[in-house]
Amino acid sequence: MTVSNAGGGFIGPAPQGSECQSGQATYALTVATRAFTWQVCQTAVAAPYTWASGQKVLEQTELDDLVTALKAVTLSMRDTCGADKSTLTLEVMTPSATHDYLDDFYACNHAGVYVTGIDELLQVSAGLSKQ
Repeated sequence: MTVSNAGGGFIGPAPQGSECQSGQATYALTVATRAFTWQVCQTAVAAPYTWASGQKVLEQTELDDLVTALKAVTLSMRDTCGADKSTLTLEVMTPSATHDYLDDFYACNHAGVYVTGIDELLQVSAGLSKQ
């Protein structure tokens, strides 16, 4: 699985010389090996934003927490849109197919399959990248 925050929403521009935008992050998990990787935009006051990346093998309890958050992502029937939120996506790869999902905050765009729960999955992923 790969869960991403593409940034965007109602935020100011990044400082000149930045490599990324505030909020941008990507977290990936390979369940079979428990390999967890991340790339996160690091922000600092009055300094250009830079990418920070890392990897680790998850402990069983960490894997359980992440899988629980992933299982909580559900299909959405929402058909409305909010405003000013970053773009969140989820890609789930199985042996037979790859499935792409979009955060239902912008469901009125009718651009794909919409789900709810990506925010929580990103929150758990971010927490694991800091441990």
